[in-house]
Amino acid sequence: YNNLKDDLGGMMKEIAQFLEIEYDINKFDQMVENCGITAMRNKSEPLGPGAESFFKDPKQFFNQGINGRWSDILTDEDTENYRHLARRYLDDDGIYWMETGKLN
Repeated sequence: YNNLKDDLGGMMKEIAQFLEIEYDINKFDQMVENCGITAMRNKSEPLGPGAESFFKDPKQFFNQGINGRWSDILTDEDTENYRHLARRYLDDDGIYWMETGKLN
C-alpha cells in the first residue's frame, strides 16, 4: 500500500509487467487517475454491486488513506503483543514488510 501511495503509476506498470498484462499507453494516465483513492471514493459503487451487505457505507472501506494509522491507536503494549505473535510466523524482515509494505 505504501508503494502504491508513493508511486501509483510506477507500481501499476510493475504489476502489469509481472502479470504479463498489456495496456494501452495512451490510456494509462487515465487508468492511474481512476485507480487513485479520490476517484475510487467518488464512484457510486466503489466496491461493486452488493458491497452494502458487508459495509454500511462501502465508501468507508477506503477510510482515510493514511499509512501507519495503527501506530496512533495501538498502545506500546498492543504493539509488542502484535510483534510477539508475528514472530511466531515471520522473521524481522517479514514484520518490517507487514508494518511498512517495503522490503528491507
